[in-house]
Amino acid sequence: MHSRSTITFLEETFQKLSRKLRKFRNFTCAAFNAVELPREKAARQKKASQRSENGGNISQESSRGAKSKKFNLLTYKFHAMGDYATTIRFFGTTDSFTTQIGELAHRALKAFYPLTNKLDTPAQLAKHERRRRVLRRVAEADGIVSSTSNRSQADAPPSVSSEMHHHIANSLNNPVNLFAFLRENDGDPAVKNFIPKLRDHILYRLRGLDVSHCDHTFTDDERNAVIIPNNIIYSVQTMQVYYTTYDLRREYDTINPRAHSDVMVLSGESAPRHPYWYARVLAAP
Repeated sequence: MHSRSTITFLEETFQKLSRKLRKFRNFTCAAFNAVELPREKAARQKKASQRSENGGNISQESSRGAKSKKFNLLTYKFHAMGDYATTIRFFGTTDSFTTQIGELAHRALKAFYPLTNKLDTPAQLAKHERRRRVLRRVAEADGIVSSTSNRSQADAPPSVSSEMHHHIANSLNNPVNLFAFLRENDGDPAVKNFIPKLRDHILYRLRGLDVSHCDHTFTDDERNAVIIPNNIIYSVQTMQVYYTTYDLRREYDTINPRAHSDVMVLSGESAPRHPYWYARVLAAP
């Protein structure tokens, strides 16, 4: 996706790159006598000898030593670079007319080819493609869920919303006793002062305070006012965090304590000045 400012930036960047390339050719390359590699020289001389055996003429350049190699700006690649910004203005980004679609379609046909008996191949390839298209339409119409997915409907993330920051399932299937959890992880620095920190976090949420700063200190009486029934909390398998991609689409990352547990977020602290916090999501047994 491009805007007017990004296209202007692309044009300015190309102008700077062009000046750098010409300077590289005129000064840096001129200071060195670059020649072809030994294998390139051998291949060239081999072709020349083959032409001579077939009655062709051998140029003096072919029989000499290594040829001089110059940095060549007179190629289509460099010529076309000047038209990139104008082309995007007229036709849109290269995603609209890329050759990737045709290349991927060709890859599908190559995958179908071993399924044929090599007789009347075009017709058989067309049948396989038509069958795949029909199955895809059926799946889209009926909402078929892959058999490899074992998530329950309650754990599945909701449809992506522009207002939603994250999603955690309201599941009570995995109760965790706080004191049993601390006893099993005794000595682990990750659970040091776990319950006071948990109560602090709950107070932040209940009072609508800014969690990113965590600069408020609660008293023991305030912490004791937080009642956790039966000292039980509930563990879920995943958490989805939503974000907006560079092309303005809504996507989400999944945090899994057993597979993708390391996270990085912007720091809300004024000091020290390191911009990020790093954490590991704990998993209950």
